[in-house]
Amino acid sequence: MSLLHPLTSTAAKLVDHHLDGLGFGWRRRSDRFIHPDADVADLVAYDDRMLASQEALRELHQAGSFVTDHAHLRLKHPLRLAELFALTVHAVVSDERWLLNTCHDLSVGLPDYSEAFDAALAWAPASDGVAQAIQALPPQRRLALAARRRLDMPRLVDATLVELSAAPWNEELLPATIAFACDIGRRDLTDRLAPLLDHSNAAVRLETARYLVMLAPRDDRALAAQVSATLQALIASSAHEHGPSSRVAQALCLHQPDAAREVLPDLFTQAPRLAVQMLGWLGNPADMPTLIHAMRHADLARVAGASASLITGSHPGRDGWSMRGPDRAPRESTPDAIPAIEADDALPWPDAHAFAAWWQAHADSFGTHQRFAGLPAAPPGWREVLRRGPLRWRPMAADRLQHHHQGPGFPTDAPAFRQWTWMAGFPA
Repeated sequence: MSLLHPLTSTAAKLVDHHLDGLGFGWRRRSDRFIHPDADVADLVAYDDRMLASQEALRELHQAGSFVTDHAHLRLKHPLRLAELFALTVHAVVSDERWLLNTCHDLSVGLPDYSEAFDAALAWAPASDGVAQAIQALPPQRRLALAARRRLDMPRLVDATLVELSAAPWNEELLPATIAFACDIGRRDLTDRLAPLLDHSNAAVRLETARYLVMLAPRDDRALAAQVSATLQALIASSAHEHGPSSRVAQALCLHQPDAAREVLPDLFTQAPRLAVQMLGWLGNPADMPTLIHAMRHADLARVAGASASLITGSHPGRDGWSMRGPDRAPRESTPDAIPAIEADDALPWPDAHAFAAWWQAHADSFGTHQRFAGLPAAPPGWREVLRRGPLRWRPMAADRLQHHHQGPGFPTDAPAFRQWTWMAGFPA
């Protein structure tokens, strides 16, 4: 028996361990963003563990062919998404072009793999290899990734802009193109985009309205009114409370609160959960009695508690207004049925009576002006939430700051160690 066998066996186990640490770390990472107790410090610690596995694979690669041998072995069988993510990140970090090209081909030939491959290119450190891999993707995926890497790969953004300017916009790519322009803070497209508020495609109207509400000149009142009307119509026509209407309603609440107030009466009848969500996004302490009332209804209780937390910054567990929820009733289903996912499963159950007592004791400290996470709804508070706040609230803080500065958006789903570097440049 070779004297190297024990070492080789140990190395193979280490490769498996760190590929799992990186791949399944990515698969579970999205849970962090909806967990009510997870904050920036939790994301930093979580992403550091993924980074440690990434670096361990790089060192194993430098020490021998262990990772390459494992990749060849795994590529003979169908890959799990987690494995494709990990192998793609490793291919970039270790400059294994054959492996990166193989993962790319899998993601193009088998669309189910595209999510993992694109997530790996969003995670991996900036490099010429990442830029080339992104530029080799189909246009819609390329636009989304160029937007996600907007702060650390500006040359990729520039190349994408040159490409877009060289050809007429593709109707099928319009939503992705407008979203890209908004994310990078391209402010000179108002005149070109405003007519698209009447486009036949609802996705185009949504992305256009989002761009205009974020980046259009603020003194154009006629355009602002048209954007409001578009957003209000999109909310009214949406048949799903948890789909596009949520995104539209949030944009309206954050950037045109008066217009959002106009649609609330109808929504409390047609889509009460969305209406309760909107009260949190609007951030008016005067709405607290309505939220307390909603907490007394099982189907609205958790989202009402989340809205109250968003306004006050109070945490139900920490401040004594949480409770054990009712036992879940068994669902009727056929053997082949896919269980429904409850939108509020991740949220704690609030005790309406306990929160009412807490609010009575603290209401005077909030005053009558708009609040966000318990802080005044203004740039210092939004930056504080980005630095240290709950992960669920950070996209709203980033959205408000982009609207305030009318520049590029802050990517709150980027690796935490990358975000930390960017946040170091924020004003105090």
